[in-house]
Amino acid sequence: MAKSAAVVGDITLDLVSGMLNSLPEEDKEVSTEFTAKLGGQAAHCALGLICLGHQVSLYGCIGRDPRSELIISKLKKQQHLDCHLQRKQKTALSIIALTPGKRTIFNDPGANALLKKADLNSTDAKYLFIGGIWHLKQLDLYQLFRQAKAKKMIILVDFGWTTKPDFRKIRLIFDQADYVFLNRQELLAFTGKKTVSEALKKVKPKLALHLGEQGAWFCHGGQIIRSASARVSVSDTTGAGDYWNAAFIHGLIRGWPMKKNLAFANKFAIRAIKKNFHSL
Repeated sequence: MAKSAAVVGDITLDLVSGMLNSLPEEDKEVSTEFTAKLGGQAAHCALGLICLGHQVSLYGCIGRDPRSELIISKLKKQQHLDCHLQRKQKTALSIIALTPGKRTIFNDPGANALLKKADLNSTDAKYLFIGGIWHLKQLDLYQLFRQAKAKKMIILVDFGWTTKPDFRKIRLIFDQADYVFLNRQELLAFTGKKTVSEALKKVKPKLALHLGEQGAWFCHGGQIIRSASARVSVSDTTGAGDYWNAAFIHGLIRGWPMKKNLAFANKFAIRAIKKNFHSL
């Protein structure tokens, strides 16, 4: 079975709290339960693609600590996953505190920050997804893009959110990627514009814009294709955008019209978080 996609990026262990009425005040102890889940944009996207029937090569970095064993156990269960994992220091950890309608995320990038290279010579995939950019502090994007271009791969990138964007990386990705995934907040912050219409003029690649309950847009060359999304009643929506990305890539592989692709991605993202694909 030929590999449909290569996925490079962040892999974390997520600890998700039970629903809290509010974040605790200083020096206040709150009792809650935590659930361990597989996290990271790259890991979620890889899982989504596997669930959609694709063979995936996953490149990332995890630790040598007990946290890593939970992740390894989950990944070993995926029949169509070819792992290329480096092992360094400690596994990345995210603590996610849930309050009504919101998530507060405390992130330790751990081993993700130590990933330097991903050798794409080990895959025959035609699509390359890169996720968790701001956690991958040492990843040589220039080398990765050169190798992907030489192999004539379609390159897709999800930036993720950060309060301290590296604008050199943003320019590089806008120049090199074929598709980028952003939400409204990221689009405005990373382009320095105040409105979506102004920001779209600054984005060279084809853009898939995540809009949460408002659905999704596909934007390119002045054209905007819109797709509405259904409301979902789940407390933890972590990973929804990553599974959306996986479904979008699936539609590209299948050669679907973009309107169909967006509608399918919206539905698949809801299904993935409802079924809790990334539970450990």
